[in-house]
Amino acid sequence: MNQNFAILGMFDRNSIMSVIDQQPPTYKFIVAAVNSGANPDEIFQKENVLSKEKEILNNLGIRCNLLGYNYILDALHMIRKSPDTLKNITKELYPELARQHRTQPCNIERAIRHAIEHAWNMGNVELKNKIFGYTISPEKGRPSNGEFLAAVAHYLNY
Repeated sequence: MNQNFAILGMFDRNSIMSVIDQQPPTYKFIVAAVNSGANPDEIFQKENVLSKEKEILNNLGIRCNLLGYNYILDALHMIRKSPDTLKNITKELYPELARQHRTQPCNIERAIRHAIEHAWNMGNVELKNKIFGYTISPEKGRPSNGEFLAAVAHYLNY
């Protein structure tokens, strides 16, 4: 949903801020980002990508109440910025996520693994088949963290 707004005329700052405060959190974020000089088109594009990532994770069965949910979102963001990150998950991805979240890399790895296990037992089977195809054998069970992140990133065309 691309909407452009223009404020014409003289308004006091408090009136404008009260209107902004009544908007959903996404719009508050966009207003703050635009005020900082960011490009509105880039902001909307990032929001659309984030919405798509969240929708896929939710449909796969990874709920936002799982600790690994945010770690996976951040990992996908890092992979989108630098696809080579997938080659060094344990040496690059986990340590960077741990630094960002002020925890240990082993905690990041475990939380992501737990989220994937949960998704594998609870998620949409059709979507799992669409994303993972026949790359995951039933005997083996769920994909590894790296396989999961790579498949979702590939599905999102990163």
